[in-house]
Amino acid sequence: CIILDLSLQGYEDNELLIRFFHLLNNNLNTPILGVTTKQYHPDDSEIMDAVCDEYILKPFNVDELFERIAKLTNPS
Repeated sequence: CIILDLSLQGYEDNELLIRFFHLLNNNLNTPILGVTTKQYHPDDSEIMDAVCDEYILKPFNVDELFERIAKLTNPS
């Protein structure tokens, strides 16, 4: 599972998601968990959905993080 912080400084709106998507070229089967702040949420949810399998809002409980990772890495 890749944990991608979507609220990195220096990136505008969906720029980080778009760069990451192009880098992967949509050929990676590793699940991606996007981490974001409540203040930041991609305007274009289609891009978010195209890159991230799921996302979690900061601040988050560590147990919730582990549950999301387990869900992504061990789908039923």
